[in-house]
Amino acid sequence: MLISCAVLLVVTAVASLVQGFIFMPTMDMPNISVSITMPEESTMEEAVELSDEVLQRISQVEGIATAGAMMNSGTGLLGGGAQSSHNVTVYISLEDESASGAAVGKQIEQLCADMPCTVSASSAMMDMSMLTGSGISLNLFAEDMDTLQSAARKAGEVLEGIEGVAEVSNGLEEAAPALHVAVDRNKAMEHGLTVAQVYMELAAGLTADGNVASLELDGISTQVVIQKPEGAVLDAQELRDYVFEVTDKEGNVTEVPLKDFAQMEETTSLTTIDRLNQRRYLTVSASLEEGYNVTLLTDQAQKAIAAADLGDGVSYSFTGENESIMEAMSQLMLMLVLGVLLVYLVMVAQFQSLKSPFIVMFTIPLAFTGGFLALLVCGMEFSVISLIGFVMLTGIIVNNGIVLVDYVNQLRLDGMERRQALVEAGVTRMRPILMTTITTILGLIDMAVRKSAGTSLMQPIAVVCIGGLAYATLMTLYVVPCIYDALNKKELRKVNDEELKLLDL
Repeated sequence: MLISCAVLLVVTAVASLVQGFIFMPTMDMPNISVSITMPEESTMEEAVELSDEVLQRISQVEGIATAGAMMNSGTGLLGGGAQSSHNVTVYISLEDESASGAAVGKQIEQLCADMPCTVSASSAMMDMSMLTGSGISLNLFAEDMDTLQSAARKAGEVLEGIEGVAEVSNGLEEAAPALHVAVDRNKAMEHGLTVAQVYMELAAGLTADGNVASLELDGISTQVVIQKPEGAVLDAQELRDYVFEVTDKEGNVTEVPLKDFAQMEETTSLTTIDRLNQRRYLTVSASLEEGYNVTLLTDQAQKAIAAADLGDGVSYSFTGENESIMEAMSQLMLMLVLGVLLVYLVMVAQFQSLKSPFIVMFTIPLAFTGGFLALLVCGMEFSVISLIGFVMLTGIIVNNGIVLVDYVNQLRLDGMERRQALVEAGVTRMRPILMTTITTILGLIDMAVRKSAGTSLMQPIAVVCIGGLAYATLMTLYVVPCIYDALNKKELRKVNDEELKLLDL
């Protein structure tokens, strides 16, 4: 028996290695993507020169295997006079697939910091950020735009004060300076002006061009546009000093400064206004420094935002990576509960009993214990991907208990005493249980050990399954017999055909 098991282990190990090195080659995919944003009004020739310079600097970084660039040229939606863009994306593969793509990306950004183009690198390795986003995200809601912008600035300052937060965006980066003019209707009426007249005159002074006519020639319609000369459009200072000419009933013309009946305040104006469920909102987001846990930092951010005074009428909701993870966790936990229930019902149908499947179900917490220990030993966090491994364990680990309990029941039906049947079943079924577990573990070793773009995402699943199978298999041979002996005190008796009597009623 020992010789056959040793031979089986050697053959399985060789097969696993062959599978890993021959049938599972490293996936040909980039480790890092570098985005190069060209300056405005740059030509294609200038973009190509800048891209070549970036590639030359990237080649100075150690550990880079290949680098390829792709230019995305295009024009605005209106075409014609719209400005063309010649941005470039560089895809980089590392020689050592286990190297940190984030560290290499930061090195590339530092090398290209003095260039006129903007260079930003991001790791292209498959990780949880590709599934759920990254960092902390906060949606702020308010009806008044000034209150909403003030709340966004305050929330951004709060997030910046949290240790582990790298960069914060308050959603106002694209906001443009504006001059807010509030007309007092009563004061304007005293000077013989209405709000509509004030608006129309100011709008005409702020407009650079306008359509004045439409010409049609041979069925083709052409709009005639008149553009004001340079300097004819009002600027901020001219708007403050603007004077209205008002003619009274007697025909006298008087000059009325705008500041006499209107209040002017410098503010900012958003280029776009976003709405969610008919409510105006701004998104404040924050990226995390390397090595910090998004769940822990989100918890700190929630407490800090709750303690901050964002203003009257402001509400908020967190929608970042942590919320996506928690939602996925809740769905997988529901799947786990349903999986346990379905496994139990299937075993009830097989054993024709409620007690025997209940004994087998004790292997599931043993498997979960082993999975958590494996994550602890390997230094991995409990994540959505690792939870998928626990769901898989639910259906895998019960096989050992089914094999053991079913054989014990067979021996007892044949007349063997309960404890003697448990010992006999443990000795007889230990070999197939160990063989099944070892072959499964060896098949998962390659996925658990290798660090590459193709296996990094699935690594927690393999670690959980290996730890759960190893721990639960060893404990099953001790725990399940003890539970069986404690719960099945009643002797089993097999009814033969001769004992059945046919009653002719």
